[in-house]
Amino acid sequence: MERKPFEGFTTELTDFLWDIRFNNYREWFHENRNRYVSLLKDPIYSLAYELQDRIKEETGKNLVPVVSRINRDIRFSKNKEPYRDHMWIVFKEEEESNWQCRPCLFFELTPKDYRLGAGAYHYPPTYMKAFRNKVDANVDGFKRLITPYDKAKRYSIMGDTYKKKLQETNKPEEVLNWYKRKEIALVLEQELDPVFYSRDIVDFCSKEFKFLMPFFDYMSDIRV
Repeated sequence: MERKPFEGFTTELTDFLWDIRFNNYREWFHENRNRYVSLLKDPIYSLAYELQDRIKEETGKNLVPVVSRINRDIRFSKNKEPYRDHMWIVFKEEEESNWQCRPCLFFELTPKDYRLGAGAYHYPPTYMKAFRNKVDANVDGFKRLITPYDKAKRYSIMGDTYKKKLQETNKPEEVLNWYKRKEIALVLEQELDPVFYSRDIVDFCSKEFKFLMPFFDYMSDIRV
């Protein structure tokens, strides 16, 4: 897709996303396709490419953006609404094909908020076992890694925890808060603020992605 300068999102985009939520059928979407392209598709691709450049410039990593489709795959879903009322960008490692099971950086917008973070759509149990083995090998090092995220407090640690206690409990509580999870993601949620409706969103995301990079690198080094 042709790269266009990112000019920012508009309040009309928010109206469009709410409209999709309440008019989620093909006839309406076809009548409003031009709104979709101008308000959502073109800007989010422009943001994806600009953030790719900024990440490479600031970290040296060429993380490849993947932008979600507006169409939902409804073949095996009980929800037969054909369109998403939200969109996301994933920044994956260049060589990864099965990126859904690997660490990524991500940005997502919805009708009422936006969020960004680091994690995966699904970590297989073998990956999480390897993660715990890595923590076991250097608990103090992992504690140093997570301390800035715990202190920042603006990020939530997402991921269900095991109902049964893990055998290894001789760790600091702050480490166990990460260690005992079936999956892990760090997520920052924001209301649709003036930053979202301006080019400042590029600087904001770039700064946060740089802050997340030590966690991203730690998780990316795990191979199973």
